[in-house]
Amino acid sequence: MNKYAVRINHKEEKYNWDTYIPNGATKLILGTFPTAVGNRNFDFFYPNKRNRMWTILSSIAKHPLSTDLTPIEEVAERKLILDKLKLAMGDIGKSIYRMGEGSLDLNIFPVEYTDVLSVLKRNKKIEKVIITSSSKGNSVLNWFHDYCLMNGYTLTFPKRIKKPYSFIFLFDNRKILIEILYSVSGAAGKSTSDLIKMYSKAIK
Repeated sequence: MNKYAVRINHKEEKYNWDTYIPNGATKLILGTFPTAVGNRNFDFFYPNKRNRMWTILSSIAKHPLSTDLTPIEEVAERKLILDKLKLAMGDIGKSIYRMGEGSLDLNIFPVEYTDVLSVLKRNKKIEKVIITSSSKGNSVLNWFHDYCLMNGYTLTFPKRIKKPYSFIFLFDNRKILIEILYSVSGAAGKSTSDLIKMYSKAIK
């Protein structure tokens, strides 16, 4: 082994729940992949309570998050919020390699993509896909773009403009709006109040 080589621990991960689709869902919000298992408070999307996604969605739904719930009850409450918003939720990554225990997108690499096109095909009322990260490298937008290419679809991006921005994806004889928002991560540099306004406009 070269004395300058560094061995990086990595492991394959796959979460054990499906894309959540409320009855009558009209929008689908996509993330990359859940945080590392050691950071999860429950088995559902955005499972780290320090992540701002559920604070944002609960505010939009006017459904304050309860305290002192069991993990199972926390999942049920979050599904109620999605039901109220008619918002489907999923991750573009179905299985990934994770470098070490890092939870940032730069620490994860896709092994298998979620079959989002099948989700859209089965749920014809979904008219918008909300993309939650779009930086270069590992992000929802780049993974979704690669997944679409693998399935014979090319995304036509507008010229780079300030987020949020959107474009039309022609699929299954319908127009689906792809809307690019800022990440809810603190690294995005956006306040929670700004994110609530931005996500509220995209979801309602």
